[in-house]
Amino acid sequence: MTVPGIVATLEGPVARIRIDRPGARNALTLAMYDGLIGALAALRGNDAVRLLVLEGDDKAFAAGTEISEFTAFKSGSDGLAYETRVEQVIDTLETLPFPTLAAVKGVATGGGLMLAVSCDLQLLSASARIGAPIARTVGNCLSSRNLARLQTLVGPALLRRMLFAAELLPASEIVGSAFPTWIVGADAFEATLAQKIDAIACAAPLTQRATKASLIRVARNDFNDTDIIERTYGSADFAEGVAAFLERRKPAWQNR
Repeated sequence: MTVPGIVATLEGPVARIRIDRPGARNALTLAMYDGLIGALAALRGNDAVRLLVLEGDDKAFAAGTEISEFTAFKSGSDGLAYETRVEQVIDTLETLPFPTLAAVKGVATGGGLMLAVSCDLQLLSASARIGAPIARTVGNCLSSRNLARLQTLVGPALLRRMLFAAELLPASEIVGSAFPTWIVGADAFEATLAQKIDAIACAAPLTQRATKASLIRVARNDFNDTDIIERTYGSADFAEGVAAFLERRKPAWQNR
């Protein structure tokens, strides 16, 4: 599925999806949301993928939803359908079986911020800004699920500033929150991103997938992990990891 504005590539075990609408600060059209769902669903069944990097460009990760899309809304039911579509994208991203990393430069607002928040890891440039200034722009609202996601990561105080005062927060003001994972200077961004990609993609793939599967279950208050533990400890990679450690060499993961 090819959708303008969504560029998906696969480089060995690393999948990359770039939001590519630079003339509109990477604002997402409804078709782009659908394109993301398709691209993410295609990656889900690929056992060779070890990491997804979601990125924009130097000026914007993604500046929310394209405002002109809302001109077709005639009733509250249109809003419900829109929020359902956005939730499908976010849920698909959150439940991918491998780690995900948002590489954020420039602005990440509204739906773009939710995409970044929904990744397992985030690398922010020190010049990045985040927010959901809907109270001074289009006057819509965030779903309760998205409010819960944001509050868990940025905390209630920063969330209220983003929403009630409609502020875009610079990266320097969210350092003490649970979001993001890393903040680096603009000059070190690409080198740091490459280093993080290499470290994650070279890690034990079955361990990464087991961790992701368990985290998804914990989020749903499901602690039944017998199948995950048995599959991981019974794998060839676990035997290889033990042997490599004892032999003081790097393990050769086979992803099985």
